[in-house]
Amino acid sequence: MGVLSIELFDEGGKLRVNELAPRVHNSGHWSQNAGVTSQFTNHIRAITDTRPGATDPGRSQAWSICSGEHPLMNCSRRRT
Repeated sequence: MGVLSIELFDEGGKLRVNELAPRVHNSGHWSQNAGVTSQFTNHIRAITDTRPGATDPGRSQAWSICSGEHPLMNCSRRRT
């Protein structure tokens, strides 16, 4: 049993694979605060042969990753 996280970027309606990570990944960190069951809990459940919890969002949440400087991004203002 393992985890493969795939991070995608939307570039003008086309998806581009940015990163493949063979582990739980920050792309799924939203699950800690908004998910019914976090990715970390489900990872432990999977490797201990326990039934996984629901992966549905429990509530709405928005987040963004700001890296580098881009004139259209205001990285000083973050919302969760």
